[in-house]
Amino acid sequence: MIKLAQSYLYFDREHSEEELYELADFMFKVSEVTATEYFSDFSFQVSVRVEEGSTKTWAAISAIAGAIIFYGDLRSSVETIYHDARAVVTYVNESIIQRKGLRHQEIKRTRISSGVPGKLLRLFERVEAGKLSPEEATRLAIKAVGENIIITSQGEAVDLTERFSEELHQVAPEELQGVLFPDAWQTEVRLGQGYRKVKMDNSKGEPSPTAPALRPKMRGILIWRDPEDDERKMEYYEK
Repeated sequence: MIKLAQSYLYFDREHSEEELYELADFMFKVSEVTATEYFSDFSFQVSVRVEEGSTKTWAAISAIAGAIIFYGDLRSSVETIYHDARAVVTYVNESIIQRKGLRHQEIKRTRISSGVPGKLLRLFERVEAGKLSPEEATRLAIKAVGENIIITSQGEAVDLTERFSEELHQVAPEELQGVLFPDAWQTEVRLGQGYRKVKMDNSKGEPSPTAPALRPKMRGILIWRDPEDDERKMEYYEK
């Protein structure tokens, strides 16, 4: 499965455990119904998460890797899924805001992440702009998808390396055909998820004063539908 999109909403309002469950249940139903309207041609999975305190919510949509070839050529498929998946999770955030009657000042942060389709679109755009070679973009595309061979709904095996290479060469400027950029590893880092190192004071075995302070444990609810048995699952967690 590949992640198509994810929403995040952080707002300043506390909830009881029952209210957290009601919110998670509402998010899951809205996510599934809305995703079904957009993605009726292939299997997908919805998961939602709600955490207590100043409430944080996440809604994510994942799908089989074969979804990226459902609408013809790779780029057309990726663009369609990119826009549709963002529309679904954006609607989830809007529905939460409306249901809870959130005022502007209560909303601390909202974000929409584009998942694998967003990464793939950026690769096409960078190749088209002459900033990345088709060969290196193909390698990064396969790494993002996580699979080299996918099976269509008709049982046909598709070689993604061959498909990506062909389409990326089509959009690349002629002078960059066959060029491998020397700073390819930097591109890969930028496309991946950022991280921050925390220095350790080895003499005490503790984080240095520059490390973030420890936060109290947070409780939350996770709801998803298991693709193996198509049953809705729920889990309370603490972290």
